[in-house]
Amino acid sequence: MKIVISGTTGVGKSTAVNNLKNYYQKKGKKVIIMGEILVYSPYFDLYFNNFSTWNFLAQLDFLFERFHQFIEIEQKYKDHKDIIIIYDRHFIEDKIFSELKLIKKGRTKLLDEAYKNVYNSMLDKINLFEKPDFFIVLRASFDVIMERMQKRNRSEEKKFDREYWQDLYYRYYSKKANKDIFRKYSKKYVELDTDYLTIDEVTENIIKYISKRI
Repeated sequence: MKIVISGTTGVGKSTAVNNLKNYYQKKGKKVIIMGEILVYSPYFDLYFNNFSTWNFLAQLDFLFERFHQFIEIEQKYKDHKDIIIIYDRHFIEDKIFSELKLIKKGRTKLLDEAYKNVYNSMLDKINLFEKPDFFIVLRASFDVIMERMQKRNRSEEKKFDREYWQDLYYRYYSKKANKDIFRKYSKKYVELDTDYLTIDEVTENIIKYISKRI
């Protein structure tokens, strides 16, 4: 079984993923967590020191590296039907980050088209693997998200302003084209509101949703 836990930064994905892992392991299941793939790029320093010049090349390099790592993982576990794989974000979500205003800054329409063509070609290859059984998007109001991020006080998140997080939020929850991709490349898609729930209650709701459909 493959489960994707998705949503904007600060919504509680990683905590929910770890809670799910603990739950299924207590049930005697073997669980593999596929966290957000960290990628090294030789363009990393150039990307931040001269954003407008190296933006496109760095983004394309990130995309290729994440794609290769994703394929490697999928091939490794494709015949292990007894394993539960839980994704903390999925490769197909890369499109959302490539669309952000900050990332697209200074990028021409021609380069945008080139990126989309490469991405779509990769999606065709991803479609050869079995789709995730569940694509679960956690959501909360924007103000709640910002409060959660302020409480956890991560230095890397402070580097971006409120406008950046609003842009990311919009592309996760309001842009239909992105939701359509999530639906297309999964067997079951659902959004779960977490505004007034503890993380334990969020986990319980995810488990209930999955249990009723397997």
